[in-house]
Amino acid sequence: MGGRCQGAVLGIQYFLSKVVQAFLHKTLYMSAMVTLYQTAWGQRFCEHLAAAGKPPKLIIVAMMRQLVHVAFGVFKSGKRFNPAMMEPLPTYPAQA
Repeated sequence: MGGRCQGAVLGIQYFLSKVVQAFLHKTLYMSAMVTLYQTAWGQRFCEHLAAAGKPPKLIIVAMMRQLVHVAFGVFKSGKRFNPAMMEPLPTYPAQA
């Protein structure tokens, strides 16, 4: 085997990692798109980042990350999601 071998289960581990990563990316991408364009707090988030000069792809990825944080918070606290908790938005410096 090559110099990058990490053990006997490398093939299985690598395959599962790729499948899970692709599934999560597809799921989070579609969730972020719906959130950005169909919810009030997602639209505010999008406008806020766009006003700071962020490109559209970065805005989508930032919403994907935000959704992971929201999902973890909802799971950990056991409470329903409250969009009012998403305020105030953080400030980002404009791109040079």
